[in-house]
Amino acid sequence: MKKRFFVMLVVLVLASFCFSITAYAASSYTSTLAFQGEHTGPTREYTGTDMRWRGTTYTRGQAAIMSNYFDVSLYRKNIIGSSYIGTVTCNRTGSHNLSWSNVGSGKYYFYYVKARDGADVVSDAITMSMS
Repeated sequence: MKKRFFVMLVVLVLASFCFSITAYAASSYTSTLAFQGEHTGPTREYTGTDMRWRGTTYTRGQAAIMSNYFDVSLYRKNIIGSSYIGTVTCNRTGSHNLSWSNVGSGKYYFYYVKARDGADVVSDAITMSMS
């Protein structure tokens, strides 16, 4: 009886440890970025309170740049569609550290918009996370 209890306890501890790792991993994603006009990122599950978006972007292409800025908007998915959280405007070239406070755990996606001028906004690594 004691052996069975011990085995069940070990399984329970290991299962809770694996769940903790999974929950943490689901709160941070790294991706590349390249878009010309509008781009909707994938919907992903985040746990935490505050959303963060970090990365360095640059412009690629020979087109005449109509604006040196692009917008990053955050949306939360829900049963009837999506809820708009907020938008931050960024320089096309530079390092960015964006945040949206007190949004809570859930499924989110980022929406990117810039002028359709033939140039791309590009990044080798964008990190999206929640803390």
